[in-house]
Amino acid sequence: MKGFRLLWVLLLAGSPLFAQSWEQNYADKGYTVEDTVIRGRRAVFVVPREANGRWIARPAFIGAFAQVDDALLEQGWSFGLLDLMDEYATPDAQEAFTAFCDYGRKRYGLSGKVVLEGLSRGGWFSLVYAENHPDRVEKLYLDAPLCDLTEFDNQHIQKAGDQWEAAGIPSGKFHTYAKDHFHRIKEIPIIVVYGAADPTVPFEKQFGTFDLSGCRKLSIIGKTGIGHHPHSLSPCDTIVHFLVKP
Repeated sequence: MKGFRLLWVLLLAGSPLFAQSWEQNYADKGYTVEDTVIRGRRAVFVVPREANGRWIARPAFIGAFAQVDDALLEQGWSFGLLDLMDEYATPDAQEAFTAFCDYGRKRYGLSGKVVLEGLSRGGWFSLVYAENHPDRVEKLYLDAPLCDLTEFDNQHIQKAGDQWEAAGIPSGKFHTYAKDHFHRIKEIPIIVVYGAADPTVPFEKQFGTFDLSGCRKLSIIGKTGIGHHPHSLSPCDTIVHFLVKP
């Protein structure tokens, strides 16, 4: 089990997956880049000159597998990140994300509805936040999304469980919260991409266990022979088209 937990950490850490100079790369393209702090968390905004107000935001893994982000930026979208990597959608983290969205709306004129981009554990936050704040989420792009924490055990999950319990949610309910509350989220268009050979967040034990009946619009793309990485698609046109379409 220790070996499995180590594999979990290595595969989901994300830090080696993007260049350290990513901010400068965006600045060189003429985008406005703000790297600040909101509610004690790192917050990043990348805004093009001809911004159209629509935007996509992540709760984790900044710069990793950014094909979709880059394509949307070229079409006038903005990008945002609030680093909630190891907070597992605690009530406090959700409040911080709402403050982050309000900041982007007031400072950059971004839409009151954001497209949430949830890669791996970021998928768990995206699902929980969208369920609790459907009026703030335009669409969901989930990539190998973590939806059930019962198979995993690490110090960050334990700490988050303590915070959920303090907010009145028992730890048992916390671990399956996303699956237990997949109701209002069905009104939100969702695109899911996953690797069919993913041993870390296997689709059939995660998103594949949801009751998908009644979803307003749902697209699921499985990648044969692909594991947890790489995320996204190459080319990523299918994802971009889904997100851009009104």
